[in-house]
Parts: sequence; C-alpha cells; structure tokens
Amino acid sequence: MDEIGPDGTLRHVVAMHTPVRWLFVIGGAFVMAISVWELWRGVWPINLASPFFAFMIAGGFSVGFPMAYAGFFAPTQSWTVRQGAIEIELRNPFGSRIRRFTRSSVEDFEYREHEWDGRANSWSVVMRTTGGERFETRDFNTLAAATVFRERIEQAFGA
Repeated sequence: MDEIGPDGTLRHVVAMHTPVRWLFVIGGAFVMAISVWELWRGVWPINLASPFFAFMIAGGFSVGFPMAYAGFFAPTQSWTVRQGAIEIELRNPFGSRIRRFTRSSVEDFEYREHEWDGRANSWSVVMRTTGGERFETRDFNTLAAATVFRERIEQAFGA
C-alpha cells in the first residue's frame, strides 16, 4: 500500500476506524450524560452550591463534547501522490472532500516525533502547505522507516 505502483502513484491511508469512532462518540456522550445525571441535583433547585456543581458539569462537557466531536468528524485521510500533484481525500460519516496540492502549494515535508510513555517513540511525515495546513502520515516505528517513506513521497511527487 505504501509502495509506488506500476503507474508511478503512491497511495497511503491514515484510517479512522469505525470502532474507534464509536468508542469516541459513546465515551463522550457517556461523560456528558453521567456528569449531568449525577450532579444536576446539586444545581437545581438553585442554592449556594449551584455554581460549584454547574462548574463540574461544564468540566464534564469540556471533556465529553470534544471526544464526541472527534468521533463524528475526525477524517480518514487517503493520500494519492502522483508526479507534481498530491490529492488527499478526507472522509468522515457526513461526507468527503478532496484537497489537491501542486509543487507550488507544498512548502516542505518534515518529521514529527511522537513520544510515548510505555513504548519507544514513533515518527511520522508531515506535509506543510504554503497556506499553513499540515497533513500527517501514519506513525512509523523508526526514523529510518519514516525517512524511507518520505523519500517515496518525494520520488512519486517529483519534489
């Protein structure tokens, strides 16, 4: 999949899998619902402690809403790299859009190190555009693997 095909095209997918989507949506909804369910009695009827409990409910929403939002709207990225053009299709359950980039709209490719607590660091390749956008590939276990993939992108792109 991450190899240059016979037609000179490189295809790369950065997936947001459906079970992960559901986990985020259900987890976020649970956090919001349980904070209201358990703490609403401290807010209503209004009393001296109401602002404190309302603040805790707002905290639950500040965690749960971004989780649910990510579950609904985080895209799966499908990269198609050809000579002089990169197309990135961004798909989520509500639709898809395609972003097209030429040599003049790609600023550069760089590496990003991901630090982990329980395992070795991983690396990804980040494409920066002249418009300030950043598109990131999947993680690679070593910098050498990320370097090889970056070279493949640059070879297929003709950079």
